[in-house]
Amino acid sequence: ELFSELADVKKDDVVFDNCCGTGGFLISAMKKMVEDTKEDSKEIEKIKKERLIGIEQNPNMFALGCANMILRGDGKANVYRGDCFEVTPIIKQKYKCTIGFLNPPYSQKGEGLNELEYVLNCLDGLEKNSICIAIVPMSCAINKDSIKKRILEKHRLEAVMSMPDELFYPIGIITCIMVFRAGVSHNENIESWFGYWKDDGFVKTKHNGRVDKNLKWNEIKKSWLDMFRNKKEIVEFCVKQKVGWEDEWCAE
Repeated sequence: ELFSELADVKKDDVVFDNCCGTGGFLISAMKKMVEDTKEDSKEIEKIKKERLIGIEQNPNMFALGCANMILRGDGKANVYRGDCFEVTPIIKQKYKCTIGFLNPPYSQKGEGLNELEYVLNCLDGLEKNSICIAIVPMSCAINKDSIKKRILEKHRLEAVMSMPDELFYPIGIITCIMVFRAGVSHNENIESWFGYWKDDGFVKTKHNGRVDKNLKWNEIKKSWLDMFRNKKEIVEFCVKQKVGWEDEWCAE
């Protein structure tokens, strides 16, 4: 839901998730797009049939994703099973995707593809000036990896938000959200925006993981979105900075 609000998803958008898993991002986008139609049944049908595009390689996840989409209103029409590095060029030719969302597979101890390879793949599937939002391990933001250089040659880093340390509790991985502008090469003379979003108000519980027990999330989310949309600079929360591929992309 936060991704859909960060991207300000509208009914006419075409949303692409190249690592769609069980379809969480597409379902959230579909919900926001349907709300934007003001109950126009023809537009709702178009959204479900034409404007939600996904790729998933794992057969079990693919089946779960399709089932999820059916249960929540059936937007499964354009969910493809396959390798995103092979399928994305086909998506690019067939659809004019305007928003990209992804939570790529996280490589363990250097094994497998760098998470940013999936981000670049998603960006390359989007129309020029589209927004791509990804949640990745913080190591992607702070390492001097040439994949960062390859991304910035074609796409602009708009923002990076450092997320709560225990966001994926009980899995101990620290993450950040990255926001890119597709098809517009990065300019190191233009500032990117960095948010320090470490406290989302959620607390750990014994059996249910992290929950909004004290009902703080809505107010916190509202303040986060205000910071992001207006590119504010607030001490201890957000800052603007010019960066290149060799820099650490994080507020810290």
